[in-house]
Amino acid sequence: MRVSAAVLLVLLAALPAASVDNFAAPPATSEAPASPVAVEDLDLVKLKVEELTLREKVSQLMFVTFQGLYGPNNEDRALMAQYTPGGVLISATVKPGLAADYVKALRALNAERKFGIPLFIAADVYRLTQHGDGTLSTFLQLPSPMAVAAAGDEESTRRLGSLIAESLELMGFNMNMGPRLELAPDVEGVRGTVYTFGSDPAFAAKAGA
Repeated sequence: MRVSAAVLLVLLAALPAASVDNFAAPPATSEAPASPVAVEDLDLVKLKVEELTLREKVSQLMFVTFQGLYGPNNEDRALMAQYTPGGVLISATVKPGLAADYVKALRALNAERKFGIPLFIAADVYRLTQHGDGTLSTFLQLPSPMAVAAAGDEESTRRLGSLIAESLELMGFNMNMGPRLELAPDVEGVRGTVYTFGSDPAFAAKAGA
């Protein structure tokens, strides 16, 4: 089980998304799983955190990666039974409807209801479907960050971000584990990737925000 103690450079997909004309987010096959915990009153959440034991508070600093493809596997369930991490990254799933069911199953495992503390449920929108079985993806197909960099258009970048937010929110995710802000390599012979906003740090920072 991979565990990260810090989560950097993330976009909260649950933020209100602007209207995105001419795009359609993929419909989930089941109702999007809403968190049972309202987060409007952050002071109340802070008070609930103060009531936790030291072990539980330390567990809240954990951001863990689930390995199950169709839902939490036995290792994932064992971890959630022993700890109360503050966030979970779902690394891969098969299709939007199953992703929504995956999130529902995860919320049923977690201590959101027990402690009243919201759980971050994240996905990297560009890696979510990379489960390696060669099947055709039924997820929304998105232009790569490199394509965004090539276009160099701020409004298009903003509209794409809104579309990503809406798509993830419909599946029940409340965090996008991204975008990746490493720069494209400019050293000869280094293998590049389309999952960057190019080599201009100013544009990469602005596009990521």
